[in-house]
Amino acid sequence: MNNIIEKIKHIVIIFISLLWITFFACLCCTEHGDDFITGGLGVNGFICFLLWLGFLFVIIKISPILADIGFTILYIVIRIGKFGINKEAVENVAAAVLTIGIFAALALAYFKQYRKERRESNERRIKNQNEGKNCCPRCGRTTINYIQPHLEKKYYGSSEYQYTLEQVNGYWQCTTCKHIWSDDDFSFF
Repeated sequence: MNNIIEKIKHIVIIFISLLWITFFACLCCTEHGDDFITGGLGVNGFICFLLWLGFLFVIIKISPILADIGFTILYIVIRIGKFGINKEAVENVAAAVLTIGIFAALALAYFKQYRKERRESNERRIKNQNEGKNCCPRCGRTTINYIQPHLEKKYYGSSEYQYTLEQVNGYWQCTTCKHIWSDDDFSFF
C-alpha cells in the first residue's frame, strides 16, 4: 500500500513541476504589454520550447524540484537582464524567491525522506545477508522470486508464424520494488 501511495505522490510532484515549467515557459515567450502588465519577457517561442524540453528532461531524469528551482532562477535572470530592477521587478523577484524557498523546503524534505529510505533498505539488506537470506540488492526485502530459464517467442515479421525461439536466462525479481537482477553480474535488465 505504501508503495502505491509513494508512486501517486511522485506522479503528483512531476505533474505540478510540469505545470510550473510550462507556466514560466509561457511567461517567457509572451510579450510585455505597455497598457497592462502581462509579465511576459518576449523571448523567442522556439527558444522557450527548447528550454521547456531541457527542463522536462531534468524533471524526468534528475529531480522535479531542481527543475522548478532552475527554471524560476532562469526566469528571474532574464527578467532583470531585460527590464532592469524597478518596483514591478522587485515584487516579481520577491514572489519568485518565496517560491524558490518553498520548492527548496520541499526538496529538502524529499531528499531527507529518500536518504532515510535508502539507509533503512541498506540496513535491511545487510541484516538479511548476515542471516543468510536471499534479498533484493536495491530494497533489501526478502519478497523475491526466481524466474526459471525459459524459451521466448521473438516475432520478426508481420505474420504470427514468423518468429524465433530465444533462450532467456533465469533472473531474480523483487515483488516489492520490481528490481530485476541476475546471479551472474547483478545487472539491470
